[in-house]
Amino acid sequence: MRRPFNDEHLNRPLIARRLDLESAGLDDMPTGWWAVLTRANGEQIVRRRGMLNPDPVQQMFVRDMATALNRHLRHDGAWIVALTDPAPQLLVVDATAEYQSWLLLWLDEDGDPGFTIDNDEPFWRVLQQGPNHWLAQADAAWDQWHRYMRKVLAPGDGQTFKRAQGEAPPSTRH
Repeated sequence: MRRPFNDEHLNRPLIARRLDLESAGLDDMPTGWWAVLTRANGEQIVRRRGMLNPDPVQQMFVRDMATALNRHLRHDGAWIVALTDPAPQLLVVDATAEYQSWLLLWLDEDGDPGFTIDNDEPFWRVLQQGPNHWLAQADAAWDQWHRYMRKVLAPGDGQTFKRAQGEAPPSTRH
């Protein structure tokens, strides 16, 4: 029997580093992100890089997607839903922005990022497609990742490591 996902994995520095990489601009500097991490009990934690909160519609979308993914498609891990790349603003009046991209990041049971699904469609189109569309996309992506990473490659003992927990990669020397 598998152990439940340890919520402490959500606090690991690797998460922020991965979101920085996902939101890096042309100069390899993060452009900003706003993410929702969901504990096993459903409590949501907001993490962000940058000053701007998303507009309320985007916040609702991210929170709702994080809830649905972690309730229905956890797959012994956890999903992080994040907005990236806030639109440039000439004047910041209310400290909110429309973010131009969003992503789903799945963490395996050890807290290691497994894969990312990213999207930069206009946000009205994302909303128009509806949550069931995005849940189906996430489930299909996990199925494909699981098939290749666990069944085709089928790593044995000593061939994987828990990067998020600070383990060193296995040696390639024999």
